[in-house]
Amino acid sequence: MPYAMILIMSQPSIFTQVRTAQALGELIYQDDVVFVILSIAPHNPGHCLIIPVEEVANIEDLSESVYAHLMKVARELSQALKALYASPKVGLMVVGLSVPHAHLHIFPLYQETDVNTDKTRLVAVTELAPEADRIRKYLKEHPIT
Repeated sequence: MPYAMILIMSQPSIFTQVRTAQALGELIYQDDVVFVILSIAPHNPGHCLIIPVEEVANIEDLSESVYAHLMKVARELSQALKALYASPKVGLMVVGLSVPHAHLHIFPLYQETDVNTDKTRLVAVTELAPEADRIRKYLKEHPIT
């Protein structure tokens, strides 16, 4: 069995640890199927990760219902990010090589080079609070349904 699969079965992923407050992070939204946190390596301010509660390593292995819900939340969150950050587009990517827990990256997109991972920088979790508060406030006023 590959190492990544052993890791995911033996301990919760870092994403799950953020969701359950076992690790620091900014939880933006959650329901029974997915949760949203801010990225610690943002392409742009407002860069979020949409993550299924179920720890599945690859997005294509999600059930159809979980996948559909993930995309529904992505659609509604993209509307929020566009409104908050006045971006012409919202980028949506599946990468997930560093954490074996399926997730979508979603972030305000102003130019095509914004998807270049060489432009990202790690930030301290404490730096994420203002963006998290901004998005949470918007979602409180415009809930994901």
